[in-house]
Amino acid sequence: MHTLPLRSAALAPILAALLLAPGCGRVPPETAVAEGQAALEAGDWEKAVRMLEIAAKAHPDSADVFFNLGMANLMASHNKAAERAFLRADDLTADPDDAAALEGLAEARRRRGNFKGAANAFEAAIRKVNYRPYLRAGLAACEMDQGFNGSAKDLLDTALAENPDDPVCLYNAGVLYMDKFPEFEKAVSCLYRFLVSPASRAYPEQCAEAARRFSSLGAIRPEEVENKVDDLMTKAAGAARAGDAEKACALASSAFKLDPSNAGILKRQIAFLRRRGHPGDEEKARGNERLGALLFPGDARFPALDPDAAR
Repeated sequence: MHTLPLRSAALAPILAALLLAPGCGRVPPETAVAEGQAALEAGDWEKAVRMLEIAAKAHPDSADVFFNLGMANLMASHNKAAERAFLRADDLTADPDDAAALEGLAEARRRRGNFKGAANAFEAAIRKVNYRPYLRAGLAACEMDQGFNGSAKDLLDTALAENPDDPVCLYNAGVLYMDKFPEFEKAVSCLYRFLVSPASRAYPEQCAEAARRFSSLGAIRPEEVENKVDDLMTKAAGAARAGDAEKACALASSAFKLDPSNAGILKRQIAFLRRRGHPGDEEKARGNERLGALLFPGDARFPALDPDAAR
C-alpha cells in the first residue's frame, strides 16, 4: 500500500497518485497530463489541480485522471472538489479490486467534518474489496471521530489480528489505547511498533505525533510497571558498581522490554553495553542510540538521526 500523510488525530489510509497514461491525442492535453503528474510528485498541489482539470476535460472517461485530480484537490485542501473527483473516479473504475477512489472520498469527507459520510465511503470500499486490515483501521478512525469508541476498538483489534504490522492499524490503535481505552501495555506496543516500522516513514506528521505521545505515556503508566522497572534498574546499577556489566545489561534489557517509553532506561543500557565491551557491544550501543533518536527525537541524550538511516 502506498500512502500519503494525513492531518487527523487518527489515520485513514489513502493511496498515492497513480501514474497517468501518456499519449493523449493533442499537445495541450498531453502537456496537462504530464505537468499535472509532475506537479503532484513535486508537491505543487495548485498547479496539479490546474493541469489535471485540463486533463479531465480532455479525458472525461479516465479513472486515473480523475483520481489524480481528486488527490491534487485533497492535498490543496479543496475538499469539496476532491469529493467530486473521487466520486467520478469511482464511477469510472473498471477494476473490481480497486477501492482507492472510495478511500480518497472518505478522507475528503473527513476533512470536511462529514464523519458519517466518510464512514459510508469506507464501508463501500470494504464491500467492494472485502475486509482488509487498513480499511478496517480507516473505518475505525471514522468511528472515533463520531465518538463510537467501542466499535473502533472492535475494528482495530480485528485489523491488528489480521495484520499486526500495518502502520495505519498500529497508529490508530496507539491513539485508541492512549486516549479512549487507556491501556499502557497496548498503547506502548502499538506506538513503539509504529515508530520503528519503515512503513511509517510514509506518515511524517503521524511519526512526529506518535513520538510525542510515546514520550508522554508516563501519564498512564501503571504503578506496578513503574515499581518493577525501578527495581530492575536499581539492581542493574548495583551490578554495574560491583563490576558485573553482564548482569547490568541483562537487567536493563528486561526493564526496557517492560517500558520502552522510558528514555532513561535506554540510555543506561547503552552505557552498560559500552562498559561490558564484548565484541559487537559498541555496534549494539550505536544501534540503541539510533533507536533512541527515533523514539525520542529532540532528546539531547541521543544523537540526531540521519534521515537516510531511519529504520
